[in-house]
Amino acid sequence: MSLASQFSLTIELTRLVPLVLEVTGKTYSAAMRVARDLQSSGSDIVIEEDLAELLGRSRIAPELASSFRTVMSKSNPPRHLCEGIALQPGPGPTVARALTQAAYFSTIVQCSFLSFCYKKESLAGVIGRYFETLAMEAPAGGVLRATPSIEGIKGTLAAIEEQTSEFNWRNLLLAVDAHIDYTHPSYQSGTKMDASIFQGLVTMLPLVQHFPEDNLISIDTTTGVSSIVVWAHHILGLSVLLNIHNNDGLDSHFRFGEQSEQVIIHFSRPAIKLADVRVGDIFSSSSITLLSADKHEIRLHIKSDKDDAPLDSAKRSPARGYLKGRLKVLSCDVAGRERLLTEISPLACAYAICVSNALRVSNPYIRGDGPNHGGLPHSETSETEESRSSLGDLVEQLAPDEDFNGIKFEIPAKVILASTRMLFDDEKIRFKEVEDYVDLLAGTALHTMEHPPRKIATIVESWCHPDTWNTLRFFFESMAELILSFANVVDMDACSELPLYMEGAVSCFQIQALAPTSLHKQLVKWDGRSVIHVTYCEWMHAITNLLLGRDDALDFSSVSLVSDRGWSAFLGTFCKDDPFNVESGFIAIQRGTPSRNGVRKHFIQDGPTDFRDPVNWRKEAGPGDKIALSCIIPGTLGRYFVGENGDSFVVSIQLCVFVSDHIRRTNPIEVSSRTGYNELQHALWMVQKTQHCQHVTNRNEEVTLDSGCMAVSGFGSKSNQEPLDRVVISLTADNAVTRWRTLIAILKDQNIGFSYYPVVLRGPDCCLQCAVDQASRDHEDCYLVL
Repeated sequence: MSLASQFSLTIELTRLVPLVLEVTGKTYSAAMRVARDLQSSGSDIVIEEDLAELLGRSRIAPELASSFRTVMSKSNPPRHLCEGIALQPGPGPTVARALTQAAYFSTIVQCSFLSFCYKKESLAGVIGRYFETLAMEAPAGGVLRATPSIEGIKGTLAAIEEQTSEFNWRNLLLAVDAHIDYTHPSYQSGTKMDASIFQGLVTMLPLVQHFPEDNLISIDTTTGVSSIVVWAHHILGLSVLLNIHNNDGLDSHFRFGEQSEQVIIHFSRPAIKLADVRVGDIFSSSSITLLSADKHEIRLHIKSDKDDAPLDSAKRSPARGYLKGRLKVLSCDVAGRERLLTEISPLACAYAICVSNALRVSNPYIRGDGPNHGGLPHSETSETEESRSSLGDLVEQLAPDEDFNGIKFEIPAKVILASTRMLFDDEKIRFKEVEDYVDLLAGTALHTMEHPPRKIATIVESWCHPDTWNTLRFFFESMAELILSFANVVDMDACSELPLYMEGAVSCFQIQALAPTSLHKQLVKWDGRSVIHVTYCEWMHAITNLLLGRDDALDFSSVSLVSDRGWSAFLGTFCKDDPFNVESGFIAIQRGTPSRNGVRKHFIQDGPTDFRDPVNWRKEAGPGDKIALSCIIPGTLGRYFVGENGDSFVVSIQLCVFVSDHIRRTNPIEVSSRTGYNELQHALWMVQKTQHCQHVTNRNEEVTLDSGCMAVSGFGSKSNQEPLDRVVISLTADNAVTRWRTLIAILKDQNIGFSYYPVVLRGPDCCLQCAVDQASRDHEDCYLVL
């Protein structure tokens, strides 16, 4: 039967199942209110109706419907993020409407599951092509219905996914996997599904559900078994018989449901590695057939077309246990795999500690790396590709410079151990074992070790393929980077359920999403001894790439928050606290999507920022003069300006100060400058904080400046000012806004080409004298921000 004939019959069969769509609102204004709410959340009222016509004819199984409603009915309050923007977790307008209307409820449940299993781009493409074919098959002279755009479908699927992300589809899939041993290495095709089988299931499942005595579905496939079982049995309540045809001739049979089978799946285990064949070849033998229940006569048969792109798997795993999950193919034997993991985890932790000892803060003060003026991550700009330079590329351009090569990026070993335990889901990893491996690895890069450590060698020889180590040793760069990335998350426990992509062939032991980061580019060439430079967005880049499933470089020159699948990762500067209390480079990860007045976006970026501060530096004291803990130019937080650009909120923060003229004694005037959360993080990146002292901080304490010291107020360019002394003390005590503005001014002054000066930031636990002494002792030239 031709494809056109198949599809025409599909349409006729679909019309056999009734669909009841309720009126959106009793009045025009009510309908428009619903439409606006849906649009603000990223969905679309028309596309939701189209999807309901596609999926809304099925009834959700009572047990799953009850579980889904229970989870969705939980109300989680929004978490304040910044002025006017909050992280909105849980259900939104799409789910709220679905909970009261059966057809939309069925649609939302199935879309939530499908979006969990498959990439939104792929799923939207298959659904879009279905609607296009539907339009082409419209009868001559009939009213042509507009086909929804793929981007529109993708947006609606994203809205559904993030609003239902708290429902745990993964456990249902894992239960099926465990029942049929789908974790065996030869099943690594995951949940990928042929597009023709998807089309057949959309049409046939409601027919079998509504007319079970008349219809039966038979599926032949080499992939996608778990998702088909969950969809047909757990979601729609149909009985499923799974026949697994093994290469050894011993078939296995698994039944889901107590009734006679309504869906029969014939699964053929691949006889060769999937990496060795084309995607089209994998599905060339896939087909789905609607049969009569009594005589098994063919009513509709749909065979796969190798030219059709399949539904791409969006296989993900929570952060807790992520690395353990990626390494499951180390051995077919469970006992051997577990023994090997018990040694790999402390070795990976040790390697991460060795890498952390080599980390140095990269110098952001590079000529030409000027302030960003609000460019968006996916927007087109007038720059050429050759003129663009990512932060990772900038790191590679750095010349050896002792001024910044010596600034170590500290990560406590106990935090690295905690990160390793989470990523391997193993609290039994002992630090003594880690320390032994640290000593063994001293000055050595693991990828250069041709032979594994003795304990691992014994296990590999007994339980694994002989070539396992040659492949595994190149995976330690990725493991170390991921361990260090989560070690820089403010609250690791809060993000243990963060869904991370398990993209690519696991047997290759590569995490492609980490490849674009500057740290990864250096680790693959690391000799175990040289320093490694990290940028101020290093950890943000690594984690968000795994969250988004990207394997390219996202422009982080102005991004401060990235959100996907109901989770958000953002810079620590959102706390709006004093800069001393913000951990440089740290990020926070929480559930929720940025929302403002009901509008949801997936990025927050800096708006336009000022190139230079208009308030110039001014000398207040020199050698022999006395200074105290004072703030000459007080500052206050001004207005927040929030705009929208595509899928981003654009945020500008006003930092206001009050300046008076010393000579004319005029009244203070307000002078404001604009900044953003990314720029605040950038300004804090190379700052070194004072150490705790034993003295009581006294605001009336006076210190006489030594030779080579000067005290200043103001923030602007020093290009036309007198030469600076060896230690420049900025009088900004106890005023968070003035301290932030000073750090930004220093960033921009050094950014446009002046000599690099280290920056020391005084903390509240350090007295004035000790702060001056520490700055003078530790640096030949520096700024000291009081």
